[in-house]
Amino acid sequence: MAATQQSAGVNGANLLYNAVQQLRLLRSAVNEFVTQYNDNSWGTVWAAFATAAVNADGSLGQADASPNAAHPIDTRIISGLQSDRSVNDMTSAVTALEAFQSFLTGAAVATANRNAVFDLFEQG
Repeated sequence: MAATQQSAGVNGANLLYNAVQQLRLLRSAVNEFVTQYNDNSWGTVWAAFATAAVNADGSLGQADASPNAAHPIDTRIISGLQSDRSVNDMTSAVTALEAFQSFLTGAAVATANRNAVFDLFEQG
C-alpha cells in the first residue's frame, strides 16, 4: 500500500473515531435533555410563556393577550432565552430529539424532515 493511501486511510479512521465520539456525546446530551423535559413538564411551562406577534421586519411586535404557540416567545418579558422561537418550533425540536433516541435504540421512527426543524434554530 502506498504511503499516501495509508495516510489517507489513517486520516479516515481518525475522522470516523471523532464522529462516533461526537455522536456518543450527543446521545448523552439528548438523553439528559429528554429526561429533564419529561420530568419537569417543560412543554407545559413553555406553553404558558408570554408570546408576541412578529412585525414585517422580523422584530417582535405587540404582545399577545394570551400565549399563542405559533408566535415567538416574547424575550422582552421572558428573559434569558437564547432565541425567540415559538413553542411549536421548540416542540418540533423535542420530537426530533425523541426520534433520534428511537433511531439509536432501534425503535420505529416516522419519516419527517428533521433537518428543517433543526435549521429553525440556526444562529444568525
